[in-house]
Amino acid sequence: MAAMMPNKCYACKTSPAVVERTRRRWFALCHGLHVADDAAEAWWRELRDSYEGPGRFYHTLEHVDAMLTLAFDARDALDDAEAVELATFFHDVIYDAKNGGGGANERRSAERFAAFAEEAVNPVAFSAPRRERVVRWIELTFTHRCGADAGGDCRLFMDFDMAILAADRPTYLRYAANVRREYAHVSGVGWRFGRSRFLASAASPAHTVFSSDRFAAREADARRNAAAEKWRLRAELAAQVACAAAAAAAAARYCLAP
Repeated sequence: MAAMMPNKCYACKTSPAVVERTRRRWFALCHGLHVADDAAEAWWRELRDSYEGPGRFYHTLEHVDAMLTLAFDARDALDDAEAVELATFFHDVIYDAKNGGGGANERRSAERFAAFAEEAVNPVAFSAPRRERVVRWIELTFTHRCGADAGGDCRLFMDFDMAILAADRPTYLRYAANVRREYAHVSGVGWRFGRSRFLASAASPAHTVFSSDRFAAREADARRNAAAEKWRLRAELAAQVACAAAAAAAAARYCLAP
């Protein structure tokens, strides 16, 4: 049928193979939820165009695909795989690096999921409590903390999102560089200060990076990557401040010279 035919993404940053694999996962999910083909196609285009839009370098369909792969590998541990996949598809659909702080991106992404569920999903196929869980999970990606009363699916979903921190070194460095590209509007000082604070929090002994037993073995790798980037950024920040101070001192001497 025409609505199910592949469509090209001329601006995509993600490889065509990954885009196509992600598209197939989306249509399979929609089929299981009895979403009409035309609605599935329309929402796929929104998802694709959002994740592959201007300013996206890490939060692309490649990130979604990586999370879906982790979810597939952990399907034996998931109570509601459909809910986790829906949360994965929508959790970063809105990502405004300039104006989306303070949880705004997460709230707006959750709103887009709620709009999809209201418009396209039969409530018999996906009940209101399940919808509410997905909304909550998406909103919680602001902190990646599910709370003591959350179920295992929430913890696994958060760990899928944070798994990049435990990646091998080349993959991690590419991730860090792509996130920096998304925040190109932030000054060097501002970036190094803010990013190092995030990494210090991620690697803090006060809490773990991962919250599920399944990811416990990756904790050391995540902490090692986060700590290495944190110290590099702080060293660069210190050097930048020292250079600025030296320049200011030199300018002062020049101005005071007889």
